[in-house]
Amino acid sequence: MEFLDDLPYSGTSKGVTRERHSTSHKVIFVDNLSASFDKQGFIDLFQKYGEITDVKLLKHKTGAETGYGFVEYAKEENGKKAIRDMNYKVIGNRCIRVSRAKPSTNKVSGTNLYVENVPTDWTDEMLYTHFSTICKITKARVLINPRNEQSRGVGFVHCVSNSEARKAMKQINEQNCAEGGSRLSVKFAKIARSERNLQRAQKKEGQSLQQESTKQFIQDAGETGNESPRKHEKQDGGLRPKHNWVKYNEQQSLSQNNGSQSTSTKSSKRLTKSELKKKHRREQFLKRQKKKISQKGAATTKFQQD
Repeated sequence: MEFLDDLPYSGTSKGVTRERHSTSHKVIFVDNLSASFDKQGFIDLFQKYGEITDVKLLKHKTGAETGYGFVEYAKEENGKKAIRDMNYKVIGNRCIRVSRAKPSTNKVSGTNLYVENVPTDWTDEMLYTHFSTICKITKARVLINPRNEQSRGVGFVHCVSNSEARKAMKQINEQNCAEGGSRLSVKFAKIARSERNLQRAQKKEGQSLQQESTKQFIQDAGETGNESPRKHEKQDGGLRPKHNWVKYNEQQSLSQNNGSQSTSTKSSKRLTKSELKKKHRREQFLKRQKKKISQKGAATTKFQQD
């Protein structure tokens, strides 16, 4: 059950609702509050730690009569202070728990509304007409008991967007606070377990496919950059030596012949990316200069012949 009053915080921001997709110290979760705690007391309890942008206070429907809520701060440092000072602190004979709010598990729909306290004489068309004056919807349905074919007093309304669904919830909740309101109770409908399992399976399949493609890309890159020596041996007709090791008495005689080659090889390996770029630019510059000189020489020769 949510507390409804005229306090400035509406409890509809992404931080304090199920649209929260990340964990941050800006939004804290407070649990095990006394059932007698009201929204104003909840605000007063955490307002001293910094600027609050939104607050939402609720009560557990099952178990002990306790309250819980969310507080969204303007800065992360405010939430850190609140967690450090208030976690496991005794408030109203109860040890409250304060932590960072976790992201939503997506157990409820963002556009499908579950409507309670629907008059038993309402039909699908009447429910549709009632909600179409409040927000943009696509369909509405009243649940019927198949045994006696009478209304169960509940129904579903599917809105075109999440913003339209929230608009309907806010307006109907305001009507409930006013005298002579419709007394309809509206909340987001739960997603069926089978559908949640399907979404979870599709998400895992997408992650596994992405991992496999990344692994294959790394393997392909490794094979391209590091070709095996046996492949080179086959290409060279088997004339390429298998090892570069020489005997100790042969090493001294071969050192002079291979000195210049090994030096150039080592120096090329030690070149950094920036040095390689400079070398490439230098070679391109020399090619252009050589081309200009050859063109100039050809023009001079032609002039002399003429």
